Amino acid sequence: MSTARAIVFVLVGYFALLFEGALALVLPGNRLWFAAPELGLFAVAYLGLAGRGSAVGLTASALLVGYLRDLLIGAPRGVEALSFAVVALIARALHGRVFLERFGQLAAVAVAVSLLQAVLVMVLSAGDAPLMSSLRCLPGLVASALVFGPITLRVLRRLDLRLVPESRAIRFDGDLGGAWR
Repeated sequence: MSTARAIVFVLVGYFALLFEGALALVLPGNRLWFAAPELGLFAVAYLGLAGRGSAVGLTASALLVGYLRDLLIGAPRGVEALSFAVVALIARALHGRVFLERFGQLAAVAVAVSLLQAVLVMVLSAGDAPLMSSLRCLPGLVASALVFGPITLRVLRRLDLRLVPESRAIRFDGDLGGAWR
């Protein structure tokens, strides 16, 4: 991963976290049916799914965006950062194996990434909250991932195509029909 691309995606992740925080203030207090979308997580997952560059650069970018999320939401430092890094590395391992062309496929990836990160946060902060109160927000996370995940992944793909000319851009397996453009 080039340094300029990493900086751009870290800044995009930071602004996504700020937008996510502002959106959380506007949403109703009941997080059971709709939670704030995890836009920074989708940026990190996109970097992993794109599969460009080294795993070290990907992990550093994911750790930085995750640490910024730790600071913004007041979580114990390192929990979100470590979960973002693990999600990014798992997404990197799935590069070339995930078919991403249609809205349903993008939504499935967004939901899977969101649930994986939620489970990782629950495991990493096991002593901080009871299990049932941690699971209460899962339907809201799924709903927000279904709504915002595919849109965010498509916007990130367009941004990535602007950073890297199309001749050098990494194509997803299902990108033959031009759904990502």
